[in-house]
Amino acid sequence: MDRSYYSLCSTFVAQFRTHSEYILYLLLSSYC
Repeated sequence: MDRSYYSLCSTFVAQFRTHSEYILYLLLSSYC
């Protein structure tokens, strides 16, 4: 996986830490 793309995913996860965090984790793990 491209490091910069992984960093972007990490940033996305950090910005969207909400009540949907678990759902977002599953979603991001599918793409990352």
